[in-house]
Amino acid sequence: MQCNLKIIVVCVVIALGPFWATAADPTAASERLLATQAAALTGSEELRSRLEELRVEEALARASGAPGSPFLELQTEGLSSSFDWSPNAQNTVRVGAPFNMPGQTGSVRRYTEATTGWVSARRRAEELRIVAEASRRWLVHASSAERSAVLRERVARLEEALALQEAKYQLGEVAGTEVRQVDLEHVRESSRLASLDAETQAWRHRLWEHCREDCDPSADGDLAELLQQTRTPSAEEIVNASVESGPVFLSALQDAEASRARADLAASTAWGRPVVVAEWEHFPSLDGLPGYDAWGLSLAVPLPLGREGRQRKVAAGAEEAAADARIEATRVGLESRMRAAHAAAVQAQSRLRVLEPVIDELGETEHSLREQFRLGSISYLVYIDGLSRLDDVRMECVGARAELLMARLELAVLLGDTGLFPLTVLTGEEDS
Repeated sequence: MQCNLKIIVVCVVIALGPFWATAADPTAASERLLATQAAALTGSEELRSRLEELRVEEALARASGAPGSPFLELQTEGLSSSFDWSPNAQNTVRVGAPFNMPGQTGSVRRYTEATTGWVSARRRAEELRIVAEASRRWLVHASSAERSAVLRERVARLEEALALQEAKYQLGEVAGTEVRQVDLEHVRESSRLASLDAETQAWRHRLWEHCREDCDPSADGDLAELLQQTRTPSAEEIVNASVESGPVFLSALQDAEASRARADLAASTAWGRPVVVAEWEHFPSLDGLPGYDAWGLSLAVPLPLGREGRQRKVAAGAEEAAADARIEATRVGLESRMRAAHAAAVQAQSRLRVLEPVIDELGETEHSLREQFRLGSISYLVYIDGLSRLDDVRMECVGARAELLMARLELAVLLGDTGLFPLTVLTGEEDS
């Protein structure tokens, strides 16, 4: 009697399983993602460190354009061996300062402007990089969590099947080896679930690295919801698209412009800067002649001679050529990334077109398998194999959604288009 009651309870649990569901989180997937991105912008120590490094580089660049510090020189002549003043003792005070010649001044101005533009563009690019990385980790965490959910349901079904087999075994309807087989499958899937749960937790910690306690992790179903709020550009759009308008290329472009300006400054100051000196001299009275003060000016102008200056100009020319080549290489690399991301998006969409119609029918197929197993119409091997195939389709669908969203994120970053994927970039005020 107790065994029959146990079978009835297990059957009721299995029959009602498809109708049990948790309440959906009212917060939209994009809102959770954007909140995580905003938290990464304010909480990432990596971003804070990089922005401070940019301030250092900007300050050093401004310093390299300055002509140098003024100097004060005191000179005394005519001290004897006992440090007494000789009759012809002379005191001199010199004040001097290096300065930029007109051509050098123009180079300094261009370098300062280029550096300011480069720092601003690099700041936006660094913020975008952190936002993109936080989004990637958010998506990987969401994918891992959804795969864990699929596997957790599978383990739960195996627990129900194991309970049912044990009940049948008590009634003598099945052999002990059949119970053992279901138990082994349950143990194997439980181990997989533990491993996947650990992976999900690891990605959550990696996400925390960027946004700390303000992270807003994903919820079940966020990947599917986010697909409705993003899009893949058409092949025609990709042909006409230009990575040159994206923040990543603009940062590289400003970097190259700053390199050219730095090379121009280096060329104009290859032999040094001129120095102007104002001098005051005091001559004491000597042999009845009255003492007097004298003023003088001197100007030291570097001559365009010497190997050092020539080699500096050679290095400046090579730096300009390298900047031109670097920007072209960046353009080619970004265009390659754009096409690869679009191809990945198209491939993922093709997979989803095949998978998603099947997903809608899995619940009914699963319920049918469950009922047939409960009634003894199919063996545990057929039941386990059927469930495994259904779960593989679910896993494949989760993976395809994550890959599609990753590709759309990459395209949005490269093209600077938030219509492809939601991105939050908050750029602070520029330092003066």
